[in-house]
Amino acid sequence: MRKISKFADTLEKIIAVFSSGILLVMTIFGVIQVVCRYFLKISTPWSEELMRYLYVWITFLGVTICIRSNSLSSVTSLVNKLSATNKPLYYVVSAAIWLIQVFFYAILFYFGLKYAAKGSGISTSAMALSMYWFYVALPVCSALSLFMSLVQAMEFITKECEMK
Repeated sequence: MRKISKFADTLEKIIAVFSSGILLVMTIFGVIQVVCRYFLKISTPWSEELMRYLYVWITFLGVTICIRSNSLSSVTSLVNKLSATNKPLYYVVSAAIWLIQVFFYAILFYFGLKYAAKGSGISTSAMALSMYWFYVALPVCSALSLFMSLVQAMEFITKECEMK
């Protein structure tokens, strides 16, 4: 279990660095677009299109990071009350939440693969790149989110078993 957690932590750091790189690229192309549009009076539709698709990637990668760091927005008041008053119900509710989350990412992965395959024959309008590279963000990031959710669930179970 410790090796899996360490791998998930390393993967989270790699994703964070990759996301930072995407954010840097988006910033650079945003500045280029503003300079070209307002100072040089040149339109650069490819930069806007690239930033839009990179925004999709960074959003899905951010979800993966949030899952690992346990910082997704959630309603914790019920779980906190249950943990203090009714331990068995607390475990059932926590397990149900993890199962729903894992099920959601598994479905998202499955349909994301189908969606990405359909996008392989479509090109972007300004850059003429295959939409596959942008649609594949859905299955890749849902697989990463699924993995992180499973690791979080295993860590929760391990921690609760050690406390007993």
